[in-house]
Amino acid sequence: MNRTNVRRVELLLKLRRHREEGAKRAFMEARRGMETTVTLIEALDKVRNAHNSAARSALLVGPGPAGLGGYRRATCEINMALAQHRRRLVAALAELDRRRAELVAARKQRQAMQLLAGRQAEQAVVRQGRLETKAADDLYASGLAVAGRQPAATGTMTSA
Repeated sequence: MNRTNVRRVELLLKLRRHREEGAKRAFMEARRGMETTVTLIEALDKVRNAHNSAARSALLVGPGPAGLGGYRRATCEINMALAQHRRRLVAALAELDRRRAELVAARKQRQAMQLLAGRQAEQAVVRQGRLETKAADDLYASGLAVAGRQPAATGTMTSA
């Protein structure tokens, strides 16, 4: 391959690395969002459990002047918030899966470009070796031509 192709592969490899880094950042951001949602759900569960515990204790002592209306309203609000955060969690998990797939695809593309760049480097080494061998052969042949001799025949000679 010529130098233009080498530069093109190097540029494509750089672009693939950049794309992989972007996919990695997006995946990490989606993961943080999912973890935040899980943390909020856990906190709301704790609040709901504490609220239910307080309501049970209040029922043992007596409903009091406020009655159970405040408990029902608060329980309804907590349950609605939990349902909303669970829907967000489902969306966050779907986003995380999508970002993971993008990251895997970007890694595969980068690895393919690295493989191509490695092959190009190997081919360049082989090509350089061939050029050096050809130059040495030409130099050897030109030295024999100056001396007026023929190159030695290769192979075995048999007497007749």
